[in-house]
Amino acid sequence: MFVVDFFYTVPFLVSVIAVSFIKRSSGWRKKVNYFGLGLSTTYLLAGLINKYSVTRIFQSDLENEPKNELVFVGTTPLNILLWYGVAESDSSFQIGYYSLFDDDSEIEWIPFNKNHHLLNKIENEYGVNRLKWFSDNLFIVTREDETTLNFYTLKFGRSKFESAEPDGSFAFYMRIHQSGQTGELEYETVRDTDVNDLGPQIRKLVRRIAGDNTVL
Repeated sequence: MFVVDFFYTVPFLVSVIAVSFIKRSSGWRKKVNYFGLGLSTTYLLAGLINKYSVTRIFQSDLENEPKNELVFVGTTPLNILLWYGVAESDSSFQIGYYSLFDDDSEIEWIPFNKNHHLLNKIENEYGVNRLKWFSDNLFIVTREDETTLNFYTLKFGRSKFESAEPDGSFAFYMRIHQSGQTGELEYETVRDTDVNDLGPQIRKLVRRIAGDNTVL
């Protein structure tokens, strides 16, 4: 499941709040608590079943692409209906989406060059190693200028859908700047979005969940 999923959290949270208003001597306390826990657990189990089914679909789609190996499957924010897969080859990662409402099981994969060679001279730096660890080695790198690299983590999927380029696909990434005088590395978290972007992005996500594969 995604880091935040209201459909999992809310039933359990509501039951906890409701129980606080019920007398301790009432038999309804246990019933309400079990009901909320049961809903959340059922949702979690449904998510696990969906992930198993969707993983098989991603793997099947990649059977004709022997150079690409499925390395990650995750769900998109706030639902267990739209999933994304990450496939890896020697030089690139591909991200594809599949919704349980899709008409067919054909996946459109969007490629991103790894560019891991850009880290060659700094790959053993502590901060770089932490970034690679955090991303589970699912990352791409781009060069912004002579002293600055952008580090994009793929394990959360694409968070922007303006283009198929990294700067139009990931709203959050790390900027690694190397000082020309000392050679020391500086790290900056970049949030490439604002509140006005959220509405259109959410609408695209909802449309893709509903089976419209032209929006992502």
